[in-house]
Amino acid sequence: MATGMVLTALQRSILFPGTGMRAPEISDALLAQHGIQRWWLPIEGGRVEAWYMPTTAVTAPAVIFAHGNGELIDMWPEAMRRFNDLGFHLLLVEYPGYGRSTGEPGLETVTQGFVAAYDRLVTQAAVEADNIVGFGRSLGGGAITALARERNLAALLLASTFTSVADMAKRMLLPGFLVNDKFDNLAV
Repeated sequence: MATGMVLTALQRSILFPGTGMRAPEISDALLAQHGIQRWWLPIEGGRVEAWYMPTTAVTAPAVIFAHGNGELIDMWPEAMRRFNDLGFHLLLVEYPGYGRSTGEPGLETVTQGFVAAYDRLVTQAAVEADNIVGFGRSLGGGAITALARERNLAALLLASTFTSVADMAKRMLLPGFLVNDKFDNLAV
């Protein structure tokens, strides 16, 4: 019983260890030199940072990327530029409480951040709104499938993710019914 209470109290710090990862301030001018536009997206209790990396095409499909739980968007621009090279616009979205973003991470606020990112992305004249792909890595698979529940995505790319956090807890011999942020990828 005590173990269950402790796990319930600590589960967000286990699921979202990157909340302690602060990123250095970086100017919009420096980002622009690297072809990145910074967007601030409001969510309940804070705001999340997103980096839009347009391709050179007049109109093109787009990829929304969600990173793993111990990472920041700052770590991904160069590796993800491959999508630009393939003719896709790219949007890297941060989690609440990570990097320079404020707020607390959880299924609801992460979903709010990704929905806000999607809604902003489809307003870009160069983005083919019917051709947006969600790409999630590890915890990012949960963030992208949560977005897919709320918005139409042309495709999902999931790398090193899980079926659900509750299933993952059960495999670790922990009570899955105590999980607050289920991120039920399999259901999506």
